Amino acid sequence: LITYDPPVDVVRFPLTPTSRWTIETRAEGRVQHVAFNADETYEIAVDGTGDVVVPAGRFPVLRVRTVLDRSAGPLSDHRISYAWVAECWGRVAYAGSAANETNLLFTTAEQYWRLTLRE
Repeated sequence: LITYDPPVDVVRFPLTPTSRWTIETRAEGRVQHVAFNADETYEIAVDGTGDVVVPAGRFPVLRVRTVLDRSAGPLSDHRISYAWVAECWGRVAYAGSAANETNLLFTTAEQYWRLTLRE
């Protein structure tokens, strides 16, 4: 369980094509029973609009880019992620980079998912 002070708004409403914000926070708690403390900065911006096609269908979306810089003692981490957000549905697709990625247009994702509906 990790708590953030202040909390991290990963999406702020109303979300528009020009939305952008930065949050500096302190993350504290336990990860697999080990104490975790880090200072984190999130730079979040809507950087694109369009349609995304996933197994659940086609959705008009805003693409939300998040750049995370984390410092935990002597260790640091830099990650980039994208969320494709559709009105009424929320996040319909997501891609997250590997640790210490520097290219905003990374081509290999460490995490990804997309909305799928079962019939």
